[in-house]
Amino acid sequence: MTGNLILVDTNVLIYMLNGDRAVAESLHDQQIVVSFITEIELQSYEMSPEILDKVKDLLSQCLIVEINSEIKARCIELVKSKKCKLADGIVAATAMSYELPLITADKHFSRIEELNLILYRPED
Repeated sequence: MTGNLILVDTNVLIYMLNGDRAVAESLHDQQIVVSFITEIELQSYEMSPEILDKVKDLLSQCLIVEINSEIKARCIELVKSKKCKLADGIVAATAMSYELPLITADKHFSRIEELNLILYRPED
């Protein structure tokens, strides 16, 4: 993967879908990459058919990374060593495996020193 790629966590996409212009502007020139787990999380929330269409449209514009053996191995190590949740371990392992910056609003990712982390603070 090359270019202006950035791995985006589920919470940041939710902010964007809810109209957070700051995050939308910061991602404007970036190719958004998401883990398959983010794809699943986004579509698992209870929502109206109209919102689901909006979610699917957004996801259709993203590169979606599926699980592979490297991501699995890194995730297992992160879950064990950093005590993170499985879904967060998958997201972090994906960013690390593809050497992508990760943008998230979850501060607990800062415990993973190996990450190229962009901590997003949503608009008030």
